Amino acid sequence: MPFDSFDAFYHSDLQSVYLLQILPALFLVYWWAVAGPNQTPALRFVRLYCGVFCVETLIDPVATGPLVAWLGGGGTALGLLFVLLGDFRVFVLVFGICSPERDWKGVVGEAALWAPIVAISGYALHAAIGLACGSAPGQLLWMLHEILFVLLAGYVRNRLIPARTGADDPNRAKLQRTVSFVMLYYGLWAFSDALILWGDLDVGWLVRVVPNQLYYSVWIPFVYATFFSGAGRASVPSSP
Repeated sequence: MPFDSFDAFYHSDLQSVYLLQILPALFLVYWWAVAGPNQTPALRFVRLYCGVFCVETLIDPVATGPLVAWLGGGGTALGLLFVLLGDFRVFVLVFGICSPERDWKGVVGEAALWAPIVAISGYALHAAIGLACGSAPGQLLWMLHEILFVLLAGYVRNRLIPARTGADDPNRAKLQRTVSFVMLYYGLWAFSDALILWGDLDVGWLVRVVPNQLYYSVWIPFVYATFFSGAGRASVPSSP
């Protein structure tokens, strides 16, 4: 193969930048050219959400890769910002669909309170492990974040969404499906990190490519397809 290892492939611009841009770019063209059918306020919310966060998805790998290299530093802070944005986008969708009576300001405000929970908890736990064991590998920090987010997303899917949506709300199942998708890519990330950390297996980097694609390339098209299937039957959050 053209790379010496899966590790080298994973950290190459081919995998970490260019392959992550193809589907979001194609989706953005589709999003721009085609209005969603039966534009209820709920679907207008989802459509605007997908447009905004598709652009953010396209910027993320460029900003945290080639841009950081060109600037000669600042990668850690910028990487953390986009990790938080990646979690933030999940909560914006959840609270935007669950709270039809609220405007964008309220949705964004609540999402901003939830987004740092896992990052702060993961950092604290990583630091505690480092103190207890003398050191903790950096990859463990990512793995802790991934496991903790799976747990939090499970709570959101099984407890928070049913508590905030009616039993007859067709958006409940759709929203739970999208959160299950989040649990899938975070779970795959954690599995790949376990292969890397504890198995010292180069194939772990190849496995990591799959959740990368789900997170960057597939998330927005998946959200759009989920809510626009059976368009017009969604409940109605306030439009922006």
